[in-house]
Amino acid sequence: MATSTKPVIVDQEKRQAPAIQGQVARSAQVEQPIEDETAHFDKEGLLVRAGGDWEVVNLIMETFLSDLSDRIRELRKAVEDANPEEIRLHAHSLKGTAGIAGAVALQELLRKIEARVPEGRQGEKKVLMAWIDKEIEQLAPILSRYLEA
Repeated sequence: MATSTKPVIVDQEKRQAPAIQGQVARSAQVEQPIEDETAHFDKEGLLVRAGGDWEVVNLIMETFLSDLSDRIRELRKAVEDANPEEIRLHAHSLKGTAGIAGAVALQELLRKIEARVPEGRQGEKKVLMAWIDKEIEQLAPILSRYLEA
């Protein structure tokens, strides 16, 4: 099976996202039980997309985390404003990034938001945003373990 990859471009200034990286750091301090991390994070798929190079894996995860806070904020604003074009744009873009980073549950939630845009189901989009917040809480300790390893 062929794997499609997109280039990872790292902007040194964007590598710092205090909100998300702080969440990762806090979650590393308090060990949280994770029932099945593969439901949240596809480590094997990410490693394949990174060509088997753990340095590239770390770079992808760092870039994903550094951009995540701003991108979630943009999506949340689009949902609150009920702006279908912006919802579609931000959900689709973040869905792809989550997929590259191996954040499979987050990717699926973003797919659901994107699918509901034409239907105008605003209430469901707000519920999905709450689920996205919960997923990020569950994903943060998983990613922190791999970044520290």
